Amino acid sequence: MEKRNRISFWMLGVLAGVAGCGLYLGRAGALNTGTSPLTVPAGGIVTDTQSRPVVGAKVYFINTALINTTSPITAIGILNGSTESYDEPLEDILANAAVTKKLPQATTNAKGKFRVAGLKTNLMYYVFVKPGVNDANHLPGGDLSRLALSPNAIPRSGVHVQVSWTPPPDATYIGTTACYLCHNDKTNFKKHAHQVGLQSAGKLTANQDLSAHPSMGQFLAKFTPAAAYTASGVKVLFYEDYDGTRGLDKFKVYEDASGGGKVYMKVYLWQTSGAYKVTLVNQLNSSDVPLTLDVQLTYGGAFFRQLLLVDAPGRKGRYPFLQFQAFSDEISQGKDTYYDTTRKVFRDYGGATFFVPGTDGIYGTADDVLTLPAPTETFEGQCAGCHFTGNAVMKDAGTQELLASAVPDINGAFDPTGNGQPEEVNVGCEACHGPGSTHRAEALIAVNPPPKDKTNHKAKYIVNPALLGADRASMICGRCHEQVLGNSQIGVREVPLNNMEQFPLPGISRAEFLANYVTRKSFALDQLWQDEIHPKIHRGQYSTWLKSAHARNARQMLACDDCHNEHGDSTYERFLLYDPTDSNSPLCQRCHALDVAAHTLAETGSAMNGVSQTCIGCHMERTARSGAGLPGLILGTPTGTASDVNLYYWRNDLASHVMDVPTKFSAAGVPPGTAMPVPYTNACGTCHDASKLQYQQNAYGSIHARRDGKP
Repeated sequence: MEKRNRISFWMLGVLAGVAGCGLYLGRAGALNTGTSPLTVPAGGIVTDTQSRPVVGAKVYFINTALINTTSPITAIGILNGSTESYDEPLEDILANAAVTKKLPQATTNAKGKFRVAGLKTNLMYYVFVKPGVNDANHLPGGDLSRLALSPNAIPRSGVHVQVSWTPPPDATYIGTTACYLCHNDKTNFKKHAHQVGLQSAGKLTANQDLSAHPSMGQFLAKFTPAAAYTASGVKVLFYEDYDGTRGLDKFKVYEDASGGGKVYMKVYLWQTSGAYKVTLVNQLNSSDVPLTLDVQLTYGGAFFRQLLLVDAPGRKGRYPFLQFQAFSDEISQGKDTYYDTTRKVFRDYGGATFFVPGTDGIYGTADDVLTLPAPTETFEGQCAGCHFTGNAVMKDAGTQELLASAVPDINGAFDPTGNGQPEEVNVGCEACHGPGSTHRAEALIAVNPPPKDKTNHKAKYIVNPALLGADRASMICGRCHEQVLGNSQIGVREVPLNNMEQFPLPGISRAEFLANYVTRKSFALDQLWQDEIHPKIHRGQYSTWLKSAHARNARQMLACDDCHNEHGDSTYERFLLYDPTDSNSPLCQRCHALDVAAHTLAETGSAMNGVSQTCIGCHMERTARSGAGLPGLILGTPTGTASDVNLYYWRNDLASHVMDVPTKFSAAGVPPGTAMPVPYTNACGTCHDASKLQYQQNAYGSIHARRDGKP
């Protein structure tokens, strides 16, 4: 089903009080100019997308004034749960029985129809539907739960609310290939990063299309064809200067030649007969046997970076090793001339899990040895929950590895269980729509119905995110686009799993997610910049959206799918619905109609020659980093040495979704190379003399606060 035009409906709500043509019960044009507002009834119908009535559902008209838009959602509040009484604005109101009983409300009859009284014409309302207690087939929300409307905008025929189905508990996964049998208009999804993220090394399936990502093969192109790693000319990387205080990147990595530090191991990249291999050679201990690892999968590459997933001898799982971050068509490209080794072409990822000190326990001595990672550190165990569709995780009794499986699919990218059946080791249709076996069974009946069967079997038992409230719709993405700690009992960490090792199904509420699937509700505070609002890390989009006015307001609750096309039907960055590089783009201007040049002058004190700035240039600063990032303001001539930290302000590659404008004060007091990325030094500073730009407090104030409550 195509989404309704929510923006048009909003405009209808605004204009109806003035135009009033054909409004419900003839109250058109009756603007409330007295001291007492008019109180009017309203009616309507609740159905699914096939106009089948939803019976016994409760329809609530939630006065927008009841929404808590003033209490800030902070990082510490998310972690300790103190903001949970207002982080799902509409459902949190309905969780309060004393408030709920005072709301205008009605129950749908056998035809799905309802009628409420007591709507005040001077108020705006969100229409929210809760299925009846005996209705296990439908999900809360409805397509009018995201957009506030005026009673004056309700036509005589009433409102028509559509709600989503949900799969039954016994539904099973069928794989994306099975979905394409009917939904062959959704094949652009084959281009989506969700479908191409994991690839068998050098191979694509019929469900993977790299036309939107032309540079994705550049990492594997580094592997030299050779009969052995010892052959002349094989690509070699130098792992140097071990630092145990660092995270997964404890080594500096240099390509083709040493960077001048202490070399611990050389890593050779080579391929033979279509098989990709890495060979690790200990440079400190000549008696240590070289370790050759088969590259089974690549992970990433659609945006900024790509990892190798390698087999380990005697093991069954895959282990991450080495990050490449210099794709030619990306805004973020590593360069070996940068002083920061984490921003070069190659970045260590897990190298130290294959290299340990010997009996003396000291890194960097002659008895250091190559080894294998801990068996719990498999990609399957620590990552597959979010990346595999229909994921099931288990601990292998023999190797003690954490392993996983996905739904079998003839066009699956890999066979993680080794049973000869490819599986969907990527984010497929059912990751967001739920297991599809019952939905498919109904569809087959609809195609060839039994004699005298008059039942409409179409579009049943599947989640339609567009018909969910904004909170549940965004929770579909938030399950993975946030670094939580799960409730796993076998050692899985940053994947939301309940104590049965089950991944949350699409359509659940945030409250259920927090109660059953996580033990830590977001990433640790040290992963935030000093303002304690904006993240440094690559999976922080969901919590930053929670902090935004888009998630809580009295006009329109926005979800991820209001800006991103989830099926890949877009040519714009991140599959955005509209062009983010156009100052007049409907991406922002459909709601925030303003003169960008005048707005910029008012906020910065600097006049613009024409409209060249974009909304996201200031309001979606790239504070977080996945790959190498890119330089912002550079204060002098770089030398490639450590002193360049005083010259470079960096712009990272992942945008904040708080939608505020971090100020220049957020980048003050530290060397530029360690400063928080802000528009003052990036969006402005790359063209203007940023020191001459004034900063004015945003006229609309701030809804954000630090843990100490200060703005």
